[in-house]
Amino acid sequence: MRQRSRGRIAGQSWIRNLLASGLLLAAVAGASPARATEYDPKKAGNPLKIVYYAAYPACLAIDWLILRPAFFIGQYEPFHTLFGTTRHPEIPDPPAPEQSAP
Repeated sequence: MRQRSRGRIAGQSWIRNLLASGLLLAAVAGASPARATEYDPKKAGNPLKIVYYAAYPACLAIDWLILRPAFFIGQYEPFHTLFGTTRHPEIPDPPAPEQSAP
């Protein structure tokens, strides 16, 4: 008596897996290797891109560690009045202090 697995006969699943593995192996074995292209200095692009690759991580760190926190802090008092900035529309006003009844 054969055992049933999720409505299928258990013996058929290994055949299906074997067939899929064989097809995958045939596709990988039959693939041709990629060819490298020759370097052409005329098509190399902008030489300043090397500077960009070197400067981008440093500029990103300056942005996240210095400029963004300074912008956030500058939106609230006393820095808001000190620097004469206008409130950013996406940053809500700080909650007003609660007044106690006399």
